[in-house]
Amino acid sequence: MIGVGGTVLGVTILQGASPVHVAAAAAVLLIVVTWFAWRRVAHWKREARRGRVALDSIGGPVIVTDADLRILDSNKAARVRLGLGKQRRRNEDLLAVLGVTDKEVADSVSDDVRTKGQATIETLVPGAKGAFYTRARLNAMEVDGRTRIVVLLEDLSEEHNQSVQYEAFIDYIIQHAPVEVSILAPDGRYLYLSSSLIEDAEQQKWLIGKTDLDYCRESGLHIELALRRRGHRMEAIDSKQTVFFEEEVVVDGVNRQFAWRYCPYLDENGEVAMVLGFGIDRTEVTVLERDLRDAREEWQKATRLKEALLQNVSHEIRTPLSGIIATAKMLQPEVPPEARDFLRNIEENGLRLSDTLTHILDLSGLQAENLEFRPEILNLSAEVEEVVRSVQHTTSQRGLFLKCSTSSPEILVRGDRVGLARCIKSLVDNAVKFTEDGGILLDVSQSREYAYVRVMDTGVGIDTEVLPNVFEAFTQEEDGTSRTFEGVGLGLTVARKLVSMMDGDIRVHSRKGAGSSFVVRLPLVIQELKRRSAIKSRILIADAQMESHRIIAHMLGEYFEFDSAHSLGEAAALSGRKEFEAVFIDTDLDPGSNSYELLRSFRESPSFRDIPLILIDQKRMNGRKAAALDEGWDDYVAKPLQKLDLLNVLYEHTGHAAPVV
Repeated sequence: MIGVGGTVLGVTILQGASPVHVAAAAAVLLIVVTWFAWRRVAHWKREARRGRVALDSIGGPVIVTDADLRILDSNKAARVRLGLGKQRRRNEDLLAVLGVTDKEVADSVSDDVRTKGQATIETLVPGAKGAFYTRARLNAMEVDGRTRIVVLLEDLSEEHNQSVQYEAFIDYIIQHAPVEVSILAPDGRYLYLSSSLIEDAEQQKWLIGKTDLDYCRESGLHIELALRRRGHRMEAIDSKQTVFFEEEVVVDGVNRQFAWRYCPYLDENGEVAMVLGFGIDRTEVTVLERDLRDAREEWQKATRLKEALLQNVSHEIRTPLSGIIATAKMLQPEVPPEARDFLRNIEENGLRLSDTLTHILDLSGLQAENLEFRPEILNLSAEVEEVVRSVQHTTSQRGLFLKCSTSSPEILVRGDRVGLARCIKSLVDNAVKFTEDGGILLDVSQSREYAYVRVMDTGVGIDTEVLPNVFEAFTQEEDGTSRTFEGVGLGLTVARKLVSMMDGDIRVHSRKGAGSSFVVRLPLVIQELKRRSAIKSRILIADAQMESHRIIAHMLGEYFEFDSAHSLGEAAALSGRKEFEAVFIDTDLDPGSNSYELLRSFRESPSFRDIPLILIDQKRMNGRKAAALDEGWDDYVAKPLQKLDLLNVLYEHTGHAAPVV
């Protein structure tokens, strides 16, 4: 029985039928079977065409395999990418087409597809236009009761090339960096090492998978190196902390110094997966450090010799020189007039030599920073006028005028009194030396924050080529013994260093043939007091007499607020109502107490325990300040009271009297 479109055709071959009838029946049966087969093949072809159209419509390369990863079909994109032409590579092994030659990898992919229904593999595929790197994603599915594997191919060539280039770049950096890099397994086997560690490529390749012990045996090095490295590596593994150590290695017969660090790398479970080693060759640094140490020792030795020489110069030259000058001056009235010029010549040359020696000793002391420097608040106007008076006679003997003008009788700066006088005198002496006609003018003035001393002369001036170096030691416009002017070129150098120690500076303005002007600039203390005293500090004056109250308030009332107490009781009462930054205490505040008992009375009060207490004594006496400090007073001033003394004390003991810097 054969069913056709739901209709049953019954063909009965009767026993004994004639051969003609049998042949006719067979022909009919053959026609029917052939028609049915043609219909089925046509259906299959249509379905196959629909499948290929569907595959080709997918943008990326797609391959279809059976359960054994034998290729059944592929789309056009896959055939083009793989260079298959119109061939579909039916029944070929997919993994072989993808270039997977490692049997272990192939078995792993097959197992994943069979057990998990999917797998992913990245591989280098041989293609028609050259090999390309791809990622193949395999997914299993059921079609008409059969297992089919759909393989999607993703081209990773660009990413792979970038990754390769990046890895090559990183390797290039490591190989050329001045750091030796190694990666070791926890058991000490080398997994990677840079060429800076071992330059021989064959030896470097040989060491992979081996240990430092193997390296020492192969290279003829003492196994001490391997034992030291193993100990530090084990310490890094056990502590899971970076370990630092140093070692000395003989390389090509030369001792090399290395600084190493072993850094343990932990996996996701917190266990040490590998140890990173970083080494720096410190040989050159070690040599430099040794040379620097030797040079420092030589410098210290030379410094000691210089100090000894200067001490001898100061004692063996300055002392007899002072005697020569004094003797020449003493003998001038006693010798005949015709011999006095010779004595004056001795005195002048002695003074010249003494000044040179002083400059040398001063410069040496400044450079060694051992020159005694005692900063205090000074009246710049008065200090400059004092210097002018001290050199007035010498200037007059040269036929030059020397004048001083000040914009204010009181311009306060902070500096060393001796250093300031020496600086101004050096500038005046320099002006006198280079001035043959006319004279020198000193102008003292102030701006908003600075005080200025200008030393201006009518001398020969300074050439513009020499001007930038005029403050350098031993700099002179003329060299040699035939030069016009005397000196060794140290006066301006010493002056600049002294001024810089007082937070100031010196500038010069000069033209050849038109004289020079040296400008000293120093910070003003007064402007700083005014600026910081927007809210004035409060000072307590404890004195039984009103004299001290009136004097102190008059001198410093512009910068501070003052309260008065005429007894211990009044001072205690004020301390409970107001806060003070300092207290002036006169010895006559309590006639029944001495200065020590008076101090103790104030210190017993919590309000005065941490406040600067300054003793006002009735008269100036040598050693009295030292005695007051020994008793426990914070400072000391003596009567008659002086403004600068008071300012200096407050400068030291309050936060409102610091100079501008």
